[in-house]
Amino acid sequence: MGGSDECVNALAVGILCSRFETLHSFFPCRPFSGGVLSATLIGVGFMDDSTAVSEEIRTLRKEQVQRFDKDFISDERFAGICACIDRDFPSGVFRFLDVGGGIGAFADRLLERYPEANGHVLDNSEPLLSRNVQHPRKVVQLGSIEDAPHLVAARGFDIVFFNYSLHHFVVDSYRRTRKVQRRAISDAASLLKSSGRLSIVENLCDGYIPPLSGLLIFTLTSSKMLAPLVKRLGAKTAGTGICYLDRRSWEREINQANFQVTAFAADSKAPKWGFIRKLLLLIRDLRGGHYWAKSQSEVGLTKSE
Repeated sequence: MGGSDECVNALAVGILCSRFETLHSFFPCRPFSGGVLSATLIGVGFMDDSTAVSEEIRTLRKEQVQRFDKDFISDERFAGICACIDRDFPSGVFRFLDVGGGIGAFADRLLERYPEANGHVLDNSEPLLSRNVQHPRKVVQLGSIEDAPHLVAARGFDIVFFNYSLHHFVVDSYRRTRKVQRRAISDAASLLKSSGRLSIVENLCDGYIPPLSGLLIFTLTSSKMLAPLVKRLGAKTAGTGICYLDRRSWEREINQANFQVTAFAADSKAPKWGFIRKLLLLIRDLRGGHYWAKSQSEVGLTKSE
């Protein structure tokens, strides 16, 4: 789920608030202790306080869920994904898990194209899952990737898909959100066969100073205090949050989960953005991109052969 229109025009107050987290990101020591300032930083999730931060992934509210009841994979992107599948699974026989698969539209497209494939759709939104069309080769299950090793009865998937879903894995601080995203990719590895593939489609938020754009967007969209204002500016996830990374950061997270990217493609067109909006969020370029990866152990084995 996702889309580049998640970002909103940055207001001065939002940018000023985000500076605190930027400082904490570059200076992980605790420069402030006690008092109102420390409490404020903890309250908005900038300082890492285990008693103030929940590990539970935030879920979209009912009115927000209704905006994600569609397939965000374009025909161009779907063709690129199928090209990777055709190369690595030429027989067309494979089992896949679609994490955050929502209404199951992407899974249905795959099952139609590959008559011998079997799919499993996992999502933590019951309203979205309820809109899945029944299919004899599709299993629909309520849950999160955190629970997948326990929820998914039959393991050994050939492909695990994250289609614009990782940026929705948000908790109460930026640092812990990044850890949750990293853990989700690692959890996917445990569900794959040794010859399995990881497919991630995400928004690539490349900024003039790479970490800052993602921090700004996270701060604005995850802040409950700013939610009414940010919602009026058009953010679909105001008060819940999203966490975009730049191209290199997504690849780094994939590598740290013991995968190696074997194919990458960015969308040919970027959405039209106003100059002021991009400037305030320090965004140089924002567009979708697809990572196709396999286990590094398989890569090493292939080289040794």
